[in-house]
Amino acid sequence: KEISHRKHRAIQAFRQVGKSILKNRHVSIGTRLKLFESLIIPVLLHGSGNWDLLSRRSFQVLHSCIMGWQRMIVNDGCWSEDQHTDFALQCEWKLPPLALRLVKARLLYAFQCATNGPQLLHDFLTSVAHLPHGWFAALRQALTWLASMDSTFCPVDLATASIEQIWTWFGAH
Repeated sequence: KEISHRKHRAIQAFRQVGKSILKNRHVSIGTRLKLFESLIIPVLLHGSGNWDLLSRRSFQVLHSCIMGWQRMIVNDGCWSEDQHTDFALQCEWKLPPLALRLVKARLLYAFQCATNGPQLLHDFLTSVAHLPHGWFAALRQALTWLASMDSTFCPVDLATASIEQIWTWFGAH
């Protein structure tokens, strides 16, 4: 329900600024993409830091929305002769993929929970940490990614550490 709600809110936001700004050929593509990142993406991914692991279908729905809008902005879709793959389009315009956006949101949420969250929130998050598709499972994936990017900051074995060790690490960093 949350993802459906976020999607519909983002569609409304896109409709409000789409024709006048995001589809306006008098505004450079780079500027339109920056505006998209600041006006539409926050609406779509609001609160995504505390989302559980997404199902394949939910992930694909969000990915398709983002890519469809980005393709419309850069005019690179099935209507163009030299349509790029999603990955090539993201690389060319330096656009982060959805998976990376979710990793960032979850890590930022975890850092905030560990440093500023009330004890009740800590207790709740640790009590449901055993769920295979829950938020803590998503956080473990994010930690795996972070360790692969910088193992000096985030130890490689942190993703498999105990809940208490993970919270201690977040509190210290």
